[in-house]
Amino acid sequence: MKLLIAGLLALACAPALAYPIPDDTPLPPVQYDRPYKGPLKVYTRGFREMERLCGDRVWACQWFAANKLCVVIMPRIGKYVNAEGYALLRRHEVDGHCAGWGYEGPDDDHPGARYPHRRGR
Repeated sequence: MKLLIAGLLALACAPALAYPIPDDTPLPPVQYDRPYKGPLKVYTRGFREMERLCGDRVWACQWFAANKLCVVIMPRIGKYVNAEGYALLRRHEVDGHCAGWGYEGPDDDHPGARYPHRRGR
């Protein structure tokens, strides 16, 4: 019993996990924020596999494969991403990038991005 109480206290005192979903995930500009109607394949992966496929410091990624197939790698819903965050990331990748919203590279912060979901900023 003492061990259980000590464990619960340790969990209660541990710092909360901080992650930018949904607050820092930009929505596409209005002209790109529409359902994607082309060929699509969405893969859900754990973060280790996502880092291997997408690189570190990203929550999801997208690219076009043969025959204009839009390939999206998404995180699993669970410890780091809740259902709301998953839906926001999917909207960003599929409805935004698959629909044509581009960016120039790692220093470009998504041209025309919208942040209506940011709280307290």
